Amino acid sequence: MDHIQEPLKFGDYVTAMNRDLGSRIKKYRNHGVSTILQMAEGDIPEDVYALTVFLSKLNCHLDEYFVVGGMPIAVTAFKKLGIIPDSVYKTYLDAVTNDLKSIGSNMAYVEQMMPNIIKSVCSPVSWRSLSSDTDIGSHHTVAEYVMTLADAFVLNIVYRYDMTSDGPKYNGMKKIYFRDPLFLHAWNTTRRQESIFRSSLAYAEDTSIKSRIAEQTAAGHITRLAFSISRNKMMYNDQLSIFYWSSKNNNEIDFAVRNGDDIIPIEVKYKNRIRTDDMYGIIDMRKAGGASGGLVLTRNEIGRKGGNVLVPLAVFLALI
Repeated sequence: MDHIQEPLKFGDYVTAMNRDLGSRIKKYRNHGVSTILQMAEGDIPEDVYALTVFLSKLNCHLDEYFVVGGMPIAVTAFKKLGIIPDSVYKTYLDAVTNDLKSIGSNMAYVEQMMPNIIKSVCSPVSWRSLSSDTDIGSHHTVAEYVMTLADAFVLNIVYRYDMTSDGPKYNGMKKIYFRDPLFLHAWNTTRRQESIFRSSLAYAEDTSIKSRIAEQTAAGHITRLAFSISRNKMMYNDQLSIFYWSSKNNNEIDFAVRNGDDIIPIEVKYKNRIRTDDMYGIIDMRKAGGASGGLVLTRNEIGRKGGNVLVPLAVFLALI
């Protein structure tokens, strides 16, 4: 099965849309991963504060990215036309459809599953629940299809972190994300008789939806961060490197990223003011001995709070 081309990272998208801004942030991006690792240890390097000078512009481009995504044809169309024609969405969906058909997949099953996947983005879900309200006979079939889409770089699967085994809990709940916003919007809108791009704009304006797209966007970039910091890239495996975690108190951490023998907790709180209870998941993991620090990805807030480093999501993404 052919893989869908990887989307542009947010920093590359910024450069494509605004060459001047891209050149200004380039020097910070050149050692962005090391900057992130310093923040994970509790420091806030000067580069991070320097990037916040551009935060207003970065946030504007991030709002665009939540709709446009990073797929090259879509980015080129948006830069040239200010919209993404339906034909571009069709190009990517047709590529996925053709790949799935080539291995004998039933596209009716994919179409039936997609509403459940869209509703569950950012929430723990079981294979069985994804088969609800469909005529798919087995949750094993659902798992097979989702894994196939993950292999094609359309979806990300994130398993719960098990501290005892220091790895994924395969038989537990998992979280599923679209690898790029374009696929979310395309499948979310294909049943409507209206412009996919215009529908996507309205969809992404909803505050609760935007926070979910923010977490999904973080997921795709954190996957790349995990690969960058992995010690054995030849044997790298997403499922052994990126997890979510929840405590006995049901406080959740969006992402637990492997960094050698350590775990970096990352929580996405895409809002302006962060409260202590927004960080309860990281605090619980620290008490359980699973981590020493933590990152909270915000909309605008930067600083330290409760032993964690707060950094704007746009800055974090631009560093990857």
